[in-house]
This record gives sequence, structure tokens and C-alpha cells, in this order.
Amino acid sequence: MATITHPFQIVRATPEERRQGELAPAHLAAVLSSIGEHGAAIVLDAVDIDACDALREAMLAELEEAARLPAALEVPGHVQHTPPPSAAHLHADLFANPIATSVCRALLGRGIHLALYTGNTMLGHTTTSQPVHWDEPQLWPSLPHAAPAHSLTINIPLVDVTEDNGALELWPGTHLDVRSGARVGDGLLVPEEWLEARRREVPPVRVPVPKGALLLRDGRVWHCGTTNTTPEPRPMLAMVYSAWWFRALPIDFHTDAQPVLEAAGVRVTARYRDEFDHLAWPPDWDIVAKPVD
Repeated sequence: MATITHPFQIVRATPEERRQGELAPAHLAAVLSSIGEHGAAIVLDAVDIDACDALREAMLAELEEAARLPAALEVPGHVQHTPPPSAAHLHADLFANPIATSVCRALLGRGIHLALYTGNTMLGHTTTSQPVHWDEPQLWPSLPHAAPAHSLTINIPLVDVTEDNGALELWPGTHLDVRSGARVGDGLLVPEEWLEARRREVPPVRVPVPKGALLLRDGRVWHCGTTNTTPEPRPMLAMVYSAWWFRALPIDFHTDAQPVLEAAGVRVTARYRDEFDHLAWPPDWDIVAKPVD
């Protein structure tokens, strides 16, 4: 198979960077430059492998149940799959990875908060790709140029992600396209005529990411889940960190998760509940029974 090329910067975290919980200046500059220009970057060896394996097993144990629910973007095989949000399955090196959050602070400002904690598992033998979409539109549609990033999506693969088993397709540079701001009420899908024109200028690329790495991408980048020609499911964690001033929607966690989140020092609008269906999607973001921390 031919080597896949893409413009996104790839850096490998050193043992010292892992100990410090942040990238050295040269690595950080390369990552920020790549996100700013192309919309994404990859940091290898940034995540604890044991944590990846433990969460993978927890998610796969729930896969049959999760797969009964409506598919992500209504495409068969693409399972919206929030990990079990209880203390036993919350790993700080995943939801509050020090290198990931340090990049977020450098890009978004120091007052970041965890705005989304979920995942996606692509079933084996999935043959249909998702429609191309963005996670976040431009906030100010009247600006002639794109504003700085207001959120960063962090994907952590729980297995080695290859072109065969479901690498994400990203459209480099599309986070700078200001037109999405005028389509806030029209959903997340990129119009087909935009895709045809963009493909002629800068074609999309599939981005393999090994287990233990971080895929950091501006939430405005056009992207989609692809296909999985293998028999094995491909689970991937997805989180969004946002700037302090951007909306803080509540995230449901089991009651026993509170000390885990507090110990990790992550800012999150957490709603602690004894019982709820964490696999239901979308969650009831706008229904908050009482003030949250």
C-alpha cells in the first residue's frame, strides 16, 4: 500500500515532554503552526497505552448496545459511542491528557474547559463514509477572514487507526473558510458544490493515527468518517476543549466520577447523576435541573 501523505505536522513526544506534561518550544511551535495553517496536527507517543487498552475494552463491552441506537449522521456502521462516564473508566491521561491540554491552552488561552466527551466506533465491514461535515461553524460570518480557533477537537485512537480500518478524512485548510458561519441553521453538512470546488484546489486526505497518539484538529475543519474493510471495530475517543468564553454545555458523569475529575484539575460543566443512559445521543445539553459547577 502506498504511503499516505498529508500536510499535517507530526511530532513525537519525548520521554521528557511526557514527564513535563507539555511539548518543548520547537515541537509546540510546529504543532500550533500546523493547526493554524492546515487545521490539524498529530503528536505521537503522548498517551498511556494501558489507558487506551482499558478504555477500548470498556467501550467494546458496550458496543452491541451502542450499535442498536441511531448511527452517527445516520450512516450505518458509524456508532456514536460515549465511553462509560464512571470513575472506573475515566483515565486522566485520556480526558485530560497533559500534552493535549497544554496545546489547547497555547492555542485557545489558559481558561479552557472540557466541552464534549464522547467517541465513535466504526464497525467492521463498514462500507459507507459519512457525509463531509464540520463540528463547529465560523462564529462571525461577516468577517472577511477566519477568526482564531475557539475550540479544539482531540481524537485519541484506542487501536492503531489505518486507511483500512477507518482513518478520518480531513480537508486541509478548510477551517479558514468563512462561509460556514452563514449556515448555522442549516446543519453541519458541507454543501456538495463546495466540496467539488475545494477538491480541485486541495483534495482531502485520510489520516492514519497510531494508538498512543493525539490527533488535534480545529473544530471547523471539514472531515468525515470513512470505511472499515477489516472485520474488527475501530474505537476512537473524541473530546472538545473550548476557550473559556465559549459555551459550556453540561456533561453527564456518574456520581462517583466527581473526585476523579476534580483530581485531574480539568474545568468542566459537570452534572453528576446516579442513573442515566450515557449512550443516548444527543445528550440533553439544554436541560439542567440545577446549577452546575
